[in-house]
Order: sequence, then structure tokens, then C-alpha cells
Amino acid sequence: MERQNQDGITTADVSSEISTAQEETVNVDRKTACIQEEILQNSPKNSNSAWVSYLNVFHYIVAALFSAITVYSFVQYSRIGLLLNQAIISVVFAFVYIVCLILQAIYVKKSKIVLFKTLMIVSIATLVATLPISIWLLLDVITTLPELPTFCYGPLAFVHENGTNIHWCTYKATPTYLQGQESTTGPKSNYHSVFVNKTQFDYQIPGMDTQFTYSLALQISKFVVMADTHTNSHYLSTMDTDFDLLVHCGDMSSGGRINEFALGFAGFPTKPVLMVMGNHDSYSGQFPQVNQREYNYYQQVRNIGIFFVYVQSGLDANAFQFLEDNAVLGYGADHIFIVVHHPVYSTGGDGSTESISKKMEQFIDSHPQLKFRAQFSGHDHVFAAFKRGQGYYFVNGAGGGGRDTMRDPTTYAGQRVWPADELHGPLTYLDEYCYGYEYHQDSWLKFTRTEVNFEASKIVYNIRDLDTGNILVSYDQPF
Repeated sequence: MERQNQDGITTADVSSEISTAQEETVNVDRKTACIQEEILQNSPKNSNSAWVSYLNVFHYIVAALFSAITVYSFVQYSRIGLLLNQAIISVVFAFVYIVCLILQAIYVKKSKIVLFKTLMIVSIATLVATLPISIWLLLDVITTLPELPTFCYGPLAFVHENGTNIHWCTYKATPTYLQGQESTTGPKSNYHSVFVNKTQFDYQIPGMDTQFTYSLALQISKFVVMADTHTNSHYLSTMDTDFDLLVHCGDMSSGGRINEFALGFAGFPTKPVLMVMGNHDSYSGQFPQVNQREYNYYQQVRNIGIFFVYVQSGLDANAFQFLEDNAVLGYGADHIFIVVHHPVYSTGGDGSTESISKKMEQFIDSHPQLKFRAQFSGHDHVFAAFKRGQGYYFVNGAGGGGRDTMRDPTTYAGQRVWPADELHGPLTYLDEYCYGYEYHQDSWLKFTRTEVNFEASKIVYNIRDLDTGNILVSYDQPF
């Protein structure tokens, strides 16, 4: 129907058109409802988009862990007897990985999205690439484990007052005893420690064909000092065996676990070893199992006496009380040395701790009966030499851990590093972190070891660069 408005314009009656549009809308809604019903009928039960998102995230987490542990197992294969556990973990992750893929396939069964297809391709490719390695590792361990020697690492020969303590580790729990020596057979264990009341003897680790000859020299003519190897035996493995004693200033391990300690001494099964506990060595509380004595102790080794004390800022009271109580033990030794982990004087990143420095000075000054020669420490991962009176104080450069930094005497904010890789001569008062600056001799940002040589009327300290093998500097100490 048409009609004219007051302006004479003819307009159409749209009532019928509105009705038609409303009818078409209803039809569309009905079609939409039918489609939704069909989707629900064809979709998996309890389908939920959130589930797919959760599975995707879980899938990536499992894939990352699975790949990392499998690769770690492969890398560690020739080093430690933990491969079996790692391989089993890898297979478990593979199982969880497959379950994750199946669940994703169920919850996105009708999906045609490109992301899911890509995810499936990546998943299958990762699984194909890593699972064979894990299975090979597991089968290899299963077939070779019965044939593995019981020996795992060590042995280490620790000097004691009236004999020697032999320490070693085995892959499998075995009885604790030494072949060729009378010793009580202990319970089965992976970690073994046997005391032999001799300083020269032959012995054999059960399950090993090699026979070792241990001999403590009648007179110490040379000993080697290292620090902060952190289970890295690289530099020790290249070191010659021309020494009578190996002294370690702590942080032999990284996490203080018992299976870490001997890794830094690989290749020296017949050399006497003495060590002090470092902060890393203290983490697990297993250090006494290896060292078989208290944290603070005194050891006489032929013509020399060595105090080993655990000195750390805020935790040094027991150490200095031990020194005071036991100073008399060293009165008869020809040469006295003190080994700590945290430095007495240092140009390293942590610097000197004035309270520790003053306590050590007071102890040495108040016991002139002690023929004090030198104090050795580590911790700061730099080499530094100080001389106070006739005594030397050495911070031994790291034997395997990373290089540290040295303090910058002209900077008082932020990270403080020296403008050069070495320092020589007395330092200035500007560096408040370096108590004892006036005693400073030399410092290097290098991996080093200290070689202590006894000659007719003097001790010679050779500081050797572990990378080049060259001697950086020598210090003579008449006595």
C-alpha cells in the first residue's frame, strides 16, 4: 500500500517487509541451532577449549624436560654412574609425552586448525629424534651394568695422625674392605672409607685389577696447593706427579655431594691428600664422610705442621678458638702453615674481611713458638700474594672454577673491577675492601697453583699459571 505524506511524497508501507525480515532471522537462528547441535553430537564428550590450552602448555613443558634430560643423560654417559636413573627418567617422560599427544588428539579430534597440525608434526619429530637415544642408553646400561667394575671414582689417600684413610666410591653397593690389607669388612655401601695404620703399603680396591702403592715421603720436600677446583679435574689431570703432598683450600665440590669430591683429584690415587672445607663443600653436610675428621684439625706431616680451619665471615669464632686451644701441637714442627678457605687478605671480589684479618694477625703474633711460614686460602678465584713480617699469605687462583674479579681502588659504587688483569706492589689506602693493602705483593686474574719447595736454608714458593705451565713469580723465604 502506498500513501502520500504532507509534502506529497509517496512512501511504501514497510510493515510486510519487517515481517519478512523477522521470519528470515528466525530461520537463521534455527539453522544455527541445528549446526551447534550437530557439532555437539560429533564432538568428543566433555570437550572444552580450556582443556586444549592446558594440554598444549603441558605438552611443551614435558617436551622440554624430556629433551633436556635425554641430552643430559647422553652427555653424562661416560662420566658418572648415574646414567641408569637418567635413562629411566627419560623413558618415563617419553611415556607421559605420548599420553599428552593422545589426549590432545582426543580433545581436538575434529579440529582442522593449522596450529594443531604443526604441533603434532613437531611432537612426533621430537619424539623420533630423542626416544631412540633414551632407549639405547637404557638398553646399553642394562646389558653392561653387570660387567661394570665396582670401582667408580677414587681412591683418595688422606693423611691421618697414625696412618692413612683410603676413600673411594662404587657403582653398586659392595662390602667395605681393602684387598691386601687387614681391615674389618664393613656393611655394603656405595661410599667406602678404610683406615690403614701405615704410611707405606700396597692395596687394591675390590673389583679392580690395579694394585696401588701408597707411600708418604720420609721428608716433605715439595707440596702443591690448589683451591676451588669445583669438581673440574682438567688442570689436575695435566699436572705432573713430582710432589709429596697435595693440599686443597676448599670448594673441591660444587654442591658438597659426596660423589663430587674425588672428581677434582682424578689421577692421583697414591698421593697423600689434605683439605679444608669450603663454603660449597658444606652445602650437603657430607664433607665429614669424605675427610673422616672434624672441620677444624691439625695435621703433622713429617717435618711440617698444618692447621686446617673453616674460616668464614660471621662463622669464625670456632676456628680461632681451635687455633688458640691447639697451638701447642705445632710447636715442635719445623714449618707451620695455616690453610683456610676464606682469605685473610685478598684483592678478589669478596675482598679482605678485617675481623678475620686481625684475628689471624693476633694469633700469629701471640705464638712466636710457631715457626709460621705461610697461610693459604681460596674462595676469591684470583691469585694474590701478601707478605707481613716474614710470613706469606696466598690466595690461590681457582683450579677449575671460573675466574673472579678484582677490586678497583678508585671506584666506590657498583661492580668494582681492576682496570688491568694484574697488580704489583703495595696498594693504596683507597681500597677499603682490601685490609692489609700495604702487604700486597702481586695479583693475577689467572688459574694458578702454588708449589712449595723446601731447600737447604729457604722455602721457594713457585706460582704456576695452569694455562701456560709457566711460573708467574717465585718468592724466597729464608729460615
